[in-house]
Amino acid sequence: MSGLGEPYIQQPTFGALSLIFAAAGTCGVLSYAVRQRFKEIAVRMALGASRESVILTILRQGLAPVGFGTVLGTVGSLVANRFLSTQLYGISPTDPATLAGALLVVFLTATIPTVYPVAMAIPSTKL
Repeated sequence: MSGLGEPYIQQPTFGALSLIFAAAGTCGVLSYAVRQRFKEIAVRMALGASRESVILTILRQGLAPVGFGTVLGTVGSLVANRFLSTQLYGISPTDPATLAGALLVVFLTATIPTVYPVAMAIPSTKL
């Protein structure tokens, strides 16, 4: 037994921490980008753009790198499956359920922090 704990505890903990840091970084970067475009957003809304069109524009620009990274990561994992197979226990590196689950977790980790700055930038008109 090592001094840092069992590997079955360490690996999920480090994985969860990396997802949290990735989500925080995504939120910070997109929040900064939205803040830089705050005047543009205000002008678009003053000229009559709907909230939905502004939200969709920002989300599209924020999620484009997420989609590109997800596709690139999937292709990279399929190419590197020979090397990954030594790290996986009980599943194959090309298991469809595992790939779909990993893609879902990564996509949600990037999507949820993307929505937050957009919601903060667009004022609510409800009275």
